[in-house]
Amino acid sequence: MANQYLFGFVASREVEPLPPGGATGPAHVVWADGLGCVAASYAGEALRYLAKPDVVRLLLHHQRVTEHAMRYGPVLPVRFGTVLPSRRQVRTLLRQAAEFLRAALGSVAGKLEIEVAATWDAGRVLQDIAKDKEIAEERDALLGRGAPTLGERARFGQLVKRRMDERREAYQRRLMEALRPVVLDFIANPLLSDEMVMNVACLLETARQAEFDERLRELDEACEREILFRVIGPLPPYSFSSLDVTCLDASAVAEAQNELGVDQDATATDVRRAYRHLAAAQAQTAAGDPRAAQDLHRLRRAADLLQQLKSPLSPSRAVADGGDALALGAQRCGPFLLALRRTSLDDVDVAHFGTAREVNG
Repeated sequence: MANQYLFGFVASREVEPLPPGGATGPAHVVWADGLGCVAASYAGEALRYLAKPDVVRLLLHHQRVTEHAMRYGPVLPVRFGTVLPSRRQVRTLLRQAAEFLRAALGSVAGKLEIEVAATWDAGRVLQDIAKDKEIAEERDALLGRGAPTLGERARFGQLVKRRMDERREAYQRRLMEALRPVVLDFIANPLLSDEMVMNVACLLETARQAEFDERLRELDEACEREILFRVIGPLPPYSFSSLDVTCLDASAVAEAQNELGVDQDATATDVRRAYRHLAAAQAQTAAGDPRAAQDLHRLRRAADLLQQLKSPLSPSRAVADGGDALALGAQRCGPFLLALRRTSLDDVDVAHFGTAREVNG
């Protein structure tokens, strides 16, 4: 039987037709007990063995299929790169985890994710900062003393950076204060360059998307084009509630134990100690090795699996009072371990899902 690549879980039977195959076979929906899993046959390598171009191709296909399914109703995203060995096992998962999956789908119903990146012209900002009284006085003093020393140049650079960071933080507060009333939750993503002012994933109710867009338009006008907004979405709530599916068969457990060098009697503390030791050794010996991040990620996933086996699991729970935010938690369902969690940067190599659209134009 063909391996099945998992995109997400749905409850609407109107989700088909799905996009044609790309990095996988054509997508289809596997049904059981009134729940569906959007999946596709997959003959490729495990994610950790794929070359970067193949990872990108698979990620774009993952995005395309998942966002297509979102048009027809709530989609519970599955962690990128998840594969089960057969349709039969997918049906087993749907039956064994039906209660958990229905609750999780209920938590994402009526919610979506939008990513917002705000950028500025760093060169123009630096020119403006150069007019600051303290900056100008310090620059003139340095020039008046002749050729500045390396230490003097470093201190001046730190002063300029501090002023730039202060201005960036002021913009961040202004932008977040404007969006906060219509957003349920935020996740701050890394700022990848000096040009970036803010980079956040926003969780909001589907019914408030028009209000969210209007606030962005108002911000754009108020900033007088000093800030350019790049918006990606609407998306399923990838960043806020992604389902991690692990089949707890003997081979998966044995592989994790072998990866960490522990036996079946190891405690959760033993697992943590082994992971820290191996991760530290890997970090010291793998400098400059492009496979190092993949190796560390594999160690982390092995440790996560074994710690979850050794530790009591909590039922899914709301991350905010009143049930407004998404459910997070973990549960064993037959031979499967399901964990709803926020997506980490280790899970996805490419920075963003979706196609950007410019608010300014």
